Amino acid sequence: RLVHDLLRELLRDHGVAADYPDAAPRALSRREQPFLCFARSTALDLVVDGRKIVGSAKRRRNGRALQHGSIILRPPPENGAVAGHLDLEG
Repeated sequence: RLVHDLLRELLRDHGVAADYPDAAPRALSRREQPFLCFARSTALDLVVDGRKIVGSAKRRRNGRALQHGSIILRPPPENGAVAGHLDLEG
């Protein structure tokens, strides 16, 4: 959350009104989850107009953790559900 709080402020400084979702998304089983990670979200992702713009994930295995995060700069044209920072910047 600390990293996302900093990114939220940075995005706001650039005219992008990113924030946390109003409500936590419903938990989905693995079969229900969309393939693209930006088509699903958690309560700690940053969204603009309901579309995820910043997200991260963690995988734990054998006592180790891998953390990664992504910021969409410009989404692929075939995915209208995803927002891109360069398209939203004020």
